[in-house]
Amino acid sequence: MQIMDDFNSKVDDEVEFRSVIGKYSFMSTNDNSNRLINFVVSHDMVIDSTMFQHRDIHKIAWRSTDGSHNNQINHMLIDSRHFTKHLDVRTYRRTNINFNYYLMIRKFREMISLESKVKKICSVRFKRRKLKDPRIREKYQMNIKKK
Repeated sequence: MQIMDDFNSKVDDEVEFRSVIGKYSFMSTNDNSNRLINFVVSHDMVIDSTMFQHRDIHKIAWRSTDGSHNNQINHMLIDSRHFTKHLDVRTYRRTNINFNYYLMIRKFREMISLESKVKKICSVRFKRRKLKDPRIREKYQMNIKKK
């Protein structure tokens, strides 16, 4: 499961939640951070946007209209078992999506299913007409009894 949203949550670098938060947050916190951490822990997820080291300008997802406040309030959450597929998460400031919000992009490694590589076992076909011959039928019955 993946969740990407504007959580309005500033997640701090808390040591006890290091496996969930990561050590590369923007280093500030607010009231919504506890709610987000509880949600992430209860659903066995990680906050992907805090796991990768970047300069602060590449962590900032929101900037106030006057430019005086910067925050990392938009986060990407990912199921912890799929975290190893992820290579990077960062924001790009030069995109003209919205004046206050920056584009956040996740890079990940596509995993190809192993199902297609596994050889399927084909069932053995029998020529039933050969069983009409008494010798072959007897031989077949003996083999069945042995198994």
